[in-house]
Amino acid sequence: YFSFLMVTQSIIVLLFFGATLIIFLSDASLRYQKESITDFLTGLYNRRYFHDRLKQIIHTSQRHLSPVTLILLDIDHFKLVNDNYGHDIGDQVLKGVSKIIQDTLRVSDIAARYGGEEICLLLPHTSIDGAKLLAERIRVNIEQKTFDANGKSFSITASFGVAKVEMSSTPDNVLITADKALYESKENGRNRVTVADV
Repeated sequence: YFSFLMVTQSIIVLLFFGATLIIFLSDASLRYQKESITDFLTGLYNRRYFHDRLKQIIHTSQRHLSPVTLILLDIDHFKLVNDNYGHDIGDQVLKGVSKIIQDTLRVSDIAARYGGEEICLLLPHTSIDGAKLLAERIRVNIEQKTFDANGKSFSITASFGVAKVEMSSTPDNVLITADKALYESKENGRNRVTVADV
């Protein structure tokens, strides 16, 4: 009886520690997975994850004939922010812009830090007109936000390029199309939204 009791207690202890270890490893695995697809500074997705999702969503939209649009945005004169106020303030600007974007997007939308100050938004089930309205709302919210640098307030603007995913689109060419529209926004004075010509 004593031996049976000891074996039972040992099994219970082993099961308890095993369950605890599984929970710990599961949490660590989820945390590692999240870190592997997220930009550490902004909390947005990273470029690699964005490319993977872009391929999947384009394929799905072409199969089901559902609209998908892509927005590429770039913070205007971001280098001047770093030069005038320092890289710490530049980081605060990136975080502030990312927060505006996260607060504006739907759960199904995907936002990723694509380059230094360049952010890409992928909008499933969204028409080109809907994407343009969203880009305009984000543009205004960015323009109206103020940042603080050692007691001195300043504001920033951003330029946008909007492109529609077509039946013949590939991830590369839809990004190139959005980038051309973004370049047009910059050429025409910045702080504006340009929809790509189809």
